[in-house]
Amino acid sequence: MSDPFILRCGKYKGTSLEEVALGKGCPGGKSEGYYYFNQLATGEAKYFGWFWNSMSARRRWNEVHTRLNNFVSAKNCVTCGQVPATVISVAGSGRYGYSVGSCYVACDKEDCQRSLTRMPSCGTMLLPIGFDTILQFGWSAGDRKYDEKKITKLMLELAGWTQGRMTAQNATDFIDSRTLKA
Repeated sequence: MSDPFILRCGKYKGTSLEEVALGKGCPGGKSEGYYYFNQLATGEAKYFGWFWNSMSARRRWNEVHTRLNNFVSAKNCVTCGQVPATVISVAGSGRYGYSVGSCYVACDKEDCQRSLTRMPSCGTMLLPIGFDTILQFGWSAGDRKYDEKKITKLMLELAGWTQGRMTAQNATDFIDSRTLKA
């Protein structure tokens, strides 16, 4: 297991990279969670150059990013119930918000996925299970931060988070223990 990677600069100074990736708010301020984690490696050098200049930071970011986007879901497909889910069904709109939940997940089988898109709701879309899905909501997509929190909570549930209160060490242990898809 790895040691937590503690951020030494920025608004999350003193917080671990792993906690930020799992959506923990910054000390004493507003929270961007996974969006900020993504910005560390893909954002403007003007703001995140301190992170880019550290080879160990970028290496750990890549490890965390890979594990949070390629984990085997802790929930099985709701239609066939036999294999881990790979997609979530998200219904709604940016104007009124989205509906998501672990009862709307499916595997790779076309019939299972089709059963989720036949639901009588507007704007149903299938999105991959992985933390990058969060980027389509909240900070990066506009003002729907409530939706971003719902999607983050769902991803934690699908990844199998049962730790309770988040600490740097249990966030790191959790990420490092994720079983990756084949």
